[in-house]
Amino acid sequence: MSVGMSPAARDRALARVAIVALSLGFRLPEIVHAREVNSDSAIVGLQAMHVLRGEWSAFLWGSGYQSSADTFVAAGVFALFGKSAVCLVLSALSLHVVATLAVASMGERHARLARLPKPAFVGALVALPLVFTTAAIHTYALYPPRQASITLAIVGLVCIDRASVSRRREAWLFAGSLLATLACAADPYALVFLPLAAGSAFLSAFESTFGTRVELLRGKRRDGVHPARGSLLRIAIAAAGALVGALPMLALWRSHSAKMGVVNMDGSRVAHNLALLRETCGPWAFGATSFYARHMMDYGPWEMPRAYALFAKSAVCIFLALFPAALLLSLFTRKMPFATRRAGLTGAIALPLTLYGFLTSVMVMDHFSMRYLASIPLLLPFALVPLVKVFGSRKVAALIAAPLVAAGVSGWVSFGPDVRGPFVADVAPGPTDEERVVETLAQEGVTHAMADYWTAYRVTYVTEERLVVVPTHAKQDRYRPYRDAFEKQKKVAYLVDPLRSGEAPDAVAEALAKGEIMGPGKVSRRTVGRFAVFVVERAP
Repeated sequence: MSVGMSPAARDRALARVAIVALSLGFRLPEIVHAREVNSDSAIVGLQAMHVLRGEWSAFLWGSGYQSSADTFVAAGVFALFGKSAVCLVLSALSLHVVATLAVASMGERHARLARLPKPAFVGALVALPLVFTTAAIHTYALYPPRQASITLAIVGLVCIDRASVSRRREAWLFAGSLLATLACAADPYALVFLPLAAGSAFLSAFESTFGTRVELLRGKRRDGVHPARGSLLRIAIAAAGALVGALPMLALWRSHSAKMGVVNMDGSRVAHNLALLRETCGPWAFGATSFYARHMMDYGPWEMPRAYALFAKSAVCIFLALFPAALLLSLFTRKMPFATRRAGLTGAIALPLTLYGFLTSVMVMDHFSMRYLASIPLLLPFALVPLVKVFGSRKVAALIAAPLVAAGVSGWVSFGPDVRGPFVADVAPGPTDEERVVETLAQEGVTHAMADYWTAYRVTYVTEERLVVVPTHAKQDRYRPYRDAFEKQKKVAYLVDPLRSGEAPDAVAEALAKGEIMGPGKVSRRTVGRFAVFVVERAP
């Protein structure tokens, strides 16, 4: 640190460094084992490689509702550091860290309003839920797509929050509203943040400098402008920003390739989704339990010790109680800055709003749908703001310690085979099985193959397209040129990865021999590492 730094600047730098170090360190297992990237994220990496060749697309490959925002971020990282799987993970994680730092700045700002000592460290405390949340560990923060939209939405909320304590409040309102709607263009998931951004912007328009409420009825003037007129002007500016940010979203939705049915809500889904919320998704997202892969794709619940299970459930009760507590404090506490009330309301409403979206979503399918609850822990920092004001940072730190520990343990266990107790599992030395498959097939002149979806695109990515693998079912194609090139090959292969596919190699061999998968041809079989590899010489 610079000798000439003020104590406040030094605290701010230390707090930011701690946030970055914790965010990276806690996700070290997936950084070390990044080459185990799944096919959904591998598609982002593949498309990013094609972006660097000048091949652009508004939508993510094979999607009519997710934009290619994460792809362009990954392409930028690839251009600087290479196309490795580690860089793909870091492209998403860096976005999550940006969101975490933005939330820390928000917490620090409200700590200064409350005149608390060491506001930079109070801000870091408020941001800790983003560091240790199970949902961010298992889903967005580590693997694209979707992190770009979440980061845009959170930074937009932070910009709106900052407006009332800045001399450039109109500019912050405009920027925050723009980012909130632009986030929805990146991915419809961000729609859950949109009502919160709109409500926060509306309330912010009625705040005077330093977070106090303007007195509209008394007609006090400042610089010759009536408060009501100034508030209406700020509302108009926020609306203009939202409109500008919505233009890309509207353009995407009107595109002929758009498929927006996946974001529909259906009241008939409530009973089904409620069961998942209660039994699997809620407990996993909030830290009461964990699911992890015994080997790779065989996810199952963590059988916790009874004493720890009781602790975890108690911690989740505390976690959920923080939101109504924030609501009550924001509404009824006296002598609280209006800006702090507004932030608390934003965080408190995130809970019922997200639960409503989850219960009516047509996308909620299984325990992996816990990702649709991620906005609850991600917006907890806003709910913590009024608690810090009323109780102080030490009491709030003691209050959230158990939920943070439960979420952290649940997230760590979710890493599955990538961890060994409290340690990161070692990476096997030498070439990977995928590299051995590429070398084996290259000797026979095979450059294209077929496999289960969860094998296909990840192998194509980690081999940097030296072996292009298409999914078994054409309806799962995400990039049509791969299929077209595959169909032109006279000699191809079929891969069975026992870690990612439920296929039985003997059953595949029989189906290939009968011509049921690729048509008639001569089939030979070999084992390469864990892979069962079938080489097929197609009949003319």
